[in-house]
Amino acid sequence: DTSSLSFIAGSASAYLRYLPKQYGDEVDVAWKLRLCGSTIDSSGTTVTTPLSIVTSGGLPKSNTTWSAAMTLCTEMEGSESVGRTQDWGSSIWSANDVCNSLGSLAAEGEITIFEKRKSESSFFTLPPRGAVGAVLSASR
Repeated sequence: DTSSLSFIAGSASAYLRYLPKQYGDEVDVAWKLRLCGSTIDSSGTTVTTPLSIVTSGGLPKSNTTWSAAMTLCTEMEGSESVGRTQDWGSSIWSANDVCNSLGSLAAEGEITIFEKRKSESSFFTLPPRGAVGAVLSASR
């Protein structure tokens, strides 16, 4: 009887959010994240399987891993067109796959910090830094 089975449509998301200590703090980061579900096989061994994703969301291309890189900064200093934001996410997993894995769902990831800066403000500095400085630099 399959009447009790249901399918959950839509996507599931993950977001990375930066919480700076003070205005003007920012970091250049790259990250990888995958979600895995676990099952028990017939011999009683736990088998962990990565959940498939719709698109890799970055490089290198992958069917199971979301990867991206950004400058994470305060909300007022964000400018996504030049790779600056306070948070970044992606709706790339199947909601059905994620919900079916609840109870055994595990997140596997890594974050690499390339550089940290302080006092990166678009306001009251010449030449401008922060978002305004990044936009001016990209337009040259």
